[in-house]
Amino acid sequence: MDQIAQGMSGLMSITGQPETGPTRVGIPIGDVVAGMWCALGIQAALFERTRTNLGQRVETSLLAGLIGLLTVQGQRQLSLGQVPGVAGNDHPVICPYGLFEAKDGPFNLAAATEDMWAKLCQLLELQELISDPRYSSNAARMQNREQLKRELNTRFVERNKMDWTLALVKLGIPAGPIYTLDQVFADPHVRATGMVERIEHPTLGLIELASSPIRMNALRAGVVRSAPPLLGQDTREVLEKLGLGDSLIEDLFVRKIVYGES
Repeated sequence: MDQIAQGMSGLMSITGQPETGPTRVGIPIGDVVAGMWCALGIQAALFERTRTNLGQRVETSLLAGLIGLLTVQGQRQLSLGQVPGVAGNDHPVICPYGLFEAKDGPFNLAAATEDMWAKLCQLLELQELISDPRYSSNAARMQNREQLKRELNTRFVERNKMDWTLALVKLGIPAGPIYTLDQVFADPHVRATGMVERIEHPTLGLIELASSPIRMNALRAGVVRSAPPLLGQDTREVLEKLGLGDSLIEDLFVRKIVYGES
């Protein structure tokens, strides 16, 4: 089960806030990512077949897939013997990089370089922080992160999060609001890039579906080819593609071994 794998992989141990402790990811990420790793493995096996004419046994698991996502946090343990705690909403090794509080709610920013840090201070009219020994390097800022966040938030609460987002991005500092899902799917960029597609459903009428994030020339007309099928809608077609003859398929329907239009 997905949540069991999240716990055993260590992913839950680095997800959450100090107040909450370990927290599951808000989607069944283990289920999803295992399929993605498997698809990559199948693609690699197909390329290997063209080279050697040999097939491959491709395997993964929920646990393996999630361990494969641990990246820098996992390597901290393997290389340095460090056991990271819950990461919260701050980057584990860069500051300031994380969640900050604007007048109308939280937003994210990532001042990941010294140049970005200086531009951020100038934008907030806090130039004195640039030379402050507590914040003069990333290492120093990490040691004094909570105090620095309080100082930055005293300015951020003066304006709305989209105001700050636009001002920061204009300076080359990555930033963005924290959306609820209704805001995600209403965002002009999400709509303009085709991440939501409309398609006719036989019983529900016109419905909206999330599109594939993968883009290529062959998919210019849209990724979603059909509506979610009704129960049993494609049973006969699937069985025919598997090579079953008409008489056998009819027998499976009669004996109620399969369901669908007979």
